[in-house]
Amino acid sequence: MQRVLNWLQGSVAIAVLSVACLVLPIGKHDAWAANRLVNELSFGLEQSEFLTDSYSSNESNSYTRFFSKMSFSTQSNYHGSYGDLRWAVIDGKGVDQLFAAPELYYYVQSDDDVFLFEAGRVKKDWSLFDQFWSFGTWQPILSWGNVYGDQQGLTGLFLTMQVRQIRLLGFVSGVFLPSQGSQVEVKDGKVISQDRWYNDPITQLEFSGENSAIYYELQEVDYQKILSQWSYGVQVAVGSPHSEGFLLASMASKPLNQLYIGIDGSHDISDGPQGLSTVVQLHPLVARHRVGTIETGFSGDDYRLWVSMTHDRPEEPIVDDRWMKTPLLASTLVGAHLSLDQAFRLPGSWAVGYMRKIDEERLVGEDLVGNAAANAFERIPFDEAWSFLWNTRAGNWRSNHFSLGLRYLFAPTVQGSLLSGTVRYLADSHWTAFFNFDVVGSQGHSQGEYFFRNQGNDRVQLGVTYVF
Repeated sequence: MQRVLNWLQGSVAIAVLSVACLVLPIGKHDAWAANRLVNELSFGLEQSEFLTDSYSSNESNSYTRFFSKMSFSTQSNYHGSYGDLRWAVIDGKGVDQLFAAPELYYYVQSDDDVFLFEAGRVKKDWSLFDQFWSFGTWQPILSWGNVYGDQQGLTGLFLTMQVRQIRLLGFVSGVFLPSQGSQVEVKDGKVISQDRWYNDPITQLEFSGENSAIYYELQEVDYQKILSQWSYGVQVAVGSPHSEGFLLASMASKPLNQLYIGIDGSHDISDGPQGLSTVVQLHPLVARHRVGTIETGFSGDDYRLWVSMTHDRPEEPIVDDRWMKTPLLASTLVGAHLSLDQAFRLPGSWAVGYMRKIDEERLVGEDLVGNAAANAFERIPFDEAWSFLWNTRAGNWRSNHFSLGLRYLFAPTVQGSLLSGTVRYLADSHWTAFFNFDVVGSQGHSQGEYFFRNQGNDRVQLGVTYVF
């Protein structure tokens, strides 16, 4: 299913690219003449080694990833386009292929800079909180084999009006492109993926006091129904997140960026030589939600501080009454963030972020799917967390230099943590070598707890990139 969605998103991206780069009236008039510019074309190779054997036979301890990225832009007095295209092939116990276009759009701007019209896939500052934590509440996430995914833009039509310090943004769309990640398939009655950060659903269910083995079936997906979804959003901004003071208020009614799974467990419950068994049919669907965010803060030359509140309320999808329902949670999230760029004589760039759920209500969801399964479907994996970041150049040698980065995530309520680090060596303007590592810590004992489920994902990575 994810493979087909990736292919469909690639097809949409190519279609938009064709409109943006081939159909535009480039060169007809001086005011509309544009210059095509490939900003970046790069290729890379990465080898990942996990330090602990996987719990699943479908996952490997070693992965090789070949990836490429191309970004381009066209620009004139009144219009232009921009694209960010990515492609990756991952080889573990199988081969996954991923194509993505985090941004791909065409824009027209009025000569007085008051109005800006954009069509395509565009990233916006709907929520600084969601960008920092990569929850995917506002914008879809692109993630394979990592915790912190890359944000992708919403797809549709955008109209921005700027009057002095006040900016109004409107968004409407009839196309829905969900978050992208590892390819998931059903094989021999099991839901599998070779991504170590993907968590398999439960394979045992207690039924009438006895354990029953679960065999999954993936039902035919109506891709047209999934992709044809309406979205609406507005934002009012006073100032800019990069200015001395700002206020952002965003509201939207749109599909959840993660697909919703309907579970039909009413089929073929039998008692055979191996005991009870149940065939469960999985129905990928789209659930909608209403989300609102308000943020305020201020910035200086070497610091930025903001606070945020988001209320996210899903709408119950229409499904068969006999189905078990995976959880949908209404939640209110608050957070704060402080970043320093060589401030107070501290080396490098520093940032600290805090988030907490202050209210949560289960709107949809059955206890029958089990606590482990219920937690695995949560879009916000922890109730409270701190995140600390540090990035700096550690030293220079001639024209070569190293850069270092650390990020530490700590969830106090479950005593879970994740330490990630990177070392990059820029050999010249083309070649870069890098070393990354992840260390997951957990003192929890619940199968449904995020860090406990992933505590076997300690890993190291070595890689190289070449930029043309």
